[in-house]
Amino acid sequence: MIADETTPFLNDENIVKLSHKLFEKGALVLSSFESDSATLKSTKSSVSIRMNFANFPFFGIWTKPDAPFICLEPWYGLPDSPRFEGDLKDKKGILTLAPSEQFECAYEVVFSGLQNQLSTCRA
Repeated sequence: MIADETTPFLNDENIVKLSHKLFEKGALVLSSFESDSATLKSTKSSVSIRMNFANFPFFGIWTKPDAPFICLEPWYGLPDSPRFEGDLKDKKGILTLAPSEQFECAYEVVFSGLQNQLSTCRA
């Protein structure tokens, strides 16, 4: 669930130390992101995952309490906030297309430091 509040987060920094406590209030949703990529890097090995997501207006990072995973998601729209009661067309970040209009977007995930594994995935 997305709150109606915004909180300064990176404060001119480019490294976030992930912990379950960071997600106690839910997903981190970054907007006005000045980069078109994010990298998740292990502190225990050379393994890393970089996600390239040019032109996406939002970037979500989330996990569930005590889950052994983290989700990195470029977004074009946002989930409902607790107070949203309007129409779908009025949601923040909603993308509206005219009849027969097409929309394409893409992101890329690059895996590094893995032995004998797929190294790039595009969606």
